[in-house]
Amino acid sequence: RVTAHKRGIDFEISGSSNKTAYGPPIFDLVPYLLLDNAVKYSPDKFPVKIVCNDAAQSIFCAVTSRGPRITDDELPDIFSPGIRGENALKSKKEGSGLGLSVLKKVVCDVFGGRISIHQSEDKAVIYGVPYCDVTFELQLPTRSEIYRR
Repeated sequence: RVTAHKRGIDFEISGSSNKTAYGPPIFDLVPYLLLDNAVKYSPDKFPVKIVCNDAAQSIFCAVTSRGPRITDDELPDIFSPGIRGENALKSKKEGSGLGLSVLKKVVCDVFGGRISIHQSEDKAVIYGVPYCDVTFELQLPTRSEIYRR
């Protein structure tokens, strides 16, 4: 929040979720990694949009921010350890390429959920880097769904 506040980035939160994801007490890593990534790459004064809703047997969350375009050939590997996209590198933002790989590991392997990424058409070019709206969507099984398996 401190970095977001300094850069004029607001969090726009919507939706309604009252269910509980099932897993060990490390879920806090998920929003931290998602929001850290969104704030890091977002231009100043662009909001980060967060939507969470309950579905029939899961919790759906989406985080959308403006960020450097991930090229089509980079998309299949974007959750691999050490991978940073060409435009992310050009943006000169610090990073190790580990955040998204840890995020996927926690969401998929620890909580049994799913994660996907979607991008809009290019919205702007900033210092020679194409930016678009980037959305990470997560679906997490709920405690009641785990007990049905």
